[in-house]
Amino acid sequence: MKVRSRKLIIACLCLMMITIPYISPTANNIKNLIIEVLISFWLLTRHIKTRVVKNNRPIILFVFTMVFCTFINLFLSSRLVNALVTGYSYVLIFFVIDYFMIKKQSNIVMFQIFKVVFLFALVELVAIIASNGQGIGSNSVLKNYILGNKFFVSYTHMFLLALLYELKGLTDSKKIRILIYLFGSIYSIIICHVVDCNTGIIGSVSIIVFCTLMRIHKTIHFFLAKPIVFILFFVGSTFLLVGTDIIINNSFFQELFYKYSHTNAILTGRLEMFDIAISAIFLKPFWGYGINSTIVSDTLSWGNAQNGLLKNLLDYGLIGTFALLFLCYDSLKCSYIKKSNFGIGLLGFLYSMALCSTVEINIGFLFFFGLALLKYSQSDLEQ
Repeated sequence: MKVRSRKLIIACLCLMMITIPYISPTANNIKNLIIEVLISFWLLTRHIKTRVVKNNRPIILFVFTMVFCTFINLFLSSRLVNALVTGYSYVLIFFVIDYFMIKKQSNIVMFQIFKVVFLFALVELVAIIASNGQGIGSNSVLKNYILGNKFFVSYTHMFLLALLYELKGLTDSKKIRILIYLFGSIYSIIICHVVDCNTGIIGSVSIIVFCTLMRIHKTIHFFLAKPIVFILFFVGSTFLLVGTDIIINNSFFQELFYKYSHTNAILTGRLEMFDIAISAIFLKPFWGYGINSTIVSDTLSWGNAQNGLLKNLLDYGLIGTFALLFLCYDSLKCSYIKKSNFGIGLLGFLYSMALCSTVEINIGFLFFFGLALLKYSQSDLEQ
C-alpha cells in the first residue's frame, strides 16, 4: 500500500509539470489545482511535522513574494489565482520530496520520478514521429507535442539526462554505465535538434560538460557545488549578457542569436525586449508587476523578457529575486554541507538551466524540482 501510495503521489507531482498546449491556461490551472488538493490531503493524512515546514521556509518565502507582488499590482484577478496555484505547486514539490527522502528512499524516489518523466518523453516521441518533428497543432512561433511545446520537450529531456547521471545501481559494469550515459546524452541532443530547440541542445551539452568535469575532477565538483559559486554564475551570466556589451558585441554570439533565436528576430529585436524589460523594472524595482507580466508583449505586440532573471525582476521585483536567490543558496547549501558524492547530475542540470535562462524563460517547475531533489537527495546520509 505504501509503495502504491508513493508511486501515485510522485506521478501526480510530475503531472503538474505539464502545461497542455491545447487547452486554456484556466483549464491547466484547474488540472493543477485538483492535483494539489489530492496531494495536500495525502500529506495531511501523513501528519506532516512542523520540521517539514521549517525545512522549507525558503520556498514558502519565495511563493509568498510571488503572491504578494501579484496581489498589490492586480488585487483579485485571474493572475492572482495563477500565482496561488503555481506557487503552491512549487511548495508541494519541496514538501513531498522532503517527506520521501527523509524516509531513506532517495534512489527509489529518483528512479520513480525518472520512470514517470521517461513516460512523458515517450509520449512526446510519438508526437514527434507522427508529426515528422513539426508538432501537432503548432503555431508559427512554437511547435507543440501533446504534453507541451518544444521547450517543454527539451527541458524534460535535459531533466531525464540529469536523473540518468544521478541514479545509482543502474549496472555494476562501468563500461555499460558509460554507454548508457553516452546514449542518453546523444538522444537528448538529437531530440532537441529535431524539435528545433537550440536552447535545449546547448543545455544538454552543458549538462554533459558539467557532469563529466565533476566526475573527473572532484575539486571542480566541490567548487561548483558551493552555493555562492552558483549564485554568481546565475546572476553573472545574465549581467554579462544584459548589463554589459561584452557578449552582445562579440561576433560569435551575434551569429548565435541571429541564427537560433526562436522568434526568428534579428539581434536588435532581442535587445529591444531587454531594454523594455529593464526600463519597466526601474519603474517598479521593489515588487514588480505581478506574475506573467505582459509589459514587453504589450509594447511590441509580441515577445517577452527573454531572460529568466529579468522575468523574475519584472514580475516580482527585487524582493522576489532575492527570495529566489536565497532559495537557490539554501538548496545548494543543504546539499554541499554533506560533503559526499552528491547531486552531480542535478547540479549539472541546475547550472545548465541557469545558462539557458540567459536567453529563455525557464525558471519554472522543473528548475524548482531540481532544487528540491538536490537539497534532499542526500537525506539518507543523515539518518
